[in-house]
Amino acid sequence: MKRLTQNERERIILLTNNGQSLKCIARKLGLGKTTIYYHFRKIRGRTCRQVRLNFPSDEIKGEVFGLFAGDGCLTRTPRNYQYIIRVYCGIDQGYAEHVRELLLECFGKEFRVSGPPRNLRIETESKEIYQFFLSNLTFAPPDKAGTIQLKTTKLSTPFMHGFLRGFVDTDGHVNALKRRIVFYTTSKGLAMQTSEIAKELGFAHSIYISKRPGTKDLYHIRILSCSINKFLETIKPFKWVHGGLVDQR
Repeated sequence: MKRLTQNERERIILLTNNGQSLKCIARKLGLGKTTIYYHFRKIRGRTCRQVRLNFPSDEIKGEVFGLFAGDGCLTRTPRNYQYIIRVYCGIDQGYAEHVRELLLECFGKEFRVSGPPRNLRIETESKEIYQFFLSNLTFAPPDKAGTIQLKTTKLSTPFMHGFLRGFVDTDGHVNALKRRIVFYTTSKGLAMQTSEIAKELGFAHSIYISKRPGTKDLYHIRILSCSINKFLETIKPFKWVHGGLVDQR
């Protein structure tokens, strides 16, 4: 963490005593909230909600990892040492609220919904949550999308159920009427792990790679028609349960 100068410490103390909020002080000084929080807390007491890991079940834990693997993002800003966690939810406001409430329950910390209507995102700042995801997922920055995968595939059945639900809800396509369920990813490792999980759960599926000039290969993991009903009844994708049809693409 950046070492504060004497002038910065004095300004933090002055602004805190003048009743300025943590967010306001961080903005005025161009520093991260975690950088100034130690001095702020000595004067005003604890104001940031501490992270509290609390996964109600292995299935819920799997869903959190699935939605992050599908369309999540970790950012560490070098200038002010902020640790930002984001999950993109597309256009579905109901799903965005579901993800926000799910993450609040699992981490005990508020997440906010922001972004344009066609690309809603859930986000917060937390070094603890940032490190938690890094301890269970692996990827090579800055190419998170093309390299993300689980560190282990020794998973419980409930975790695998949740993982597929989170993944298909954030970066997949579900259309029950057209008998079509597809996962999309540019990560070969994640594609192979998803195929392995689908096989373990007894879902017949195929893998297709679309090669696009000037872009990364896109892996399509498609659940075959004979396994559609079993998939829907077992995995219960959020947008299928609550809306009937889903098309994230």
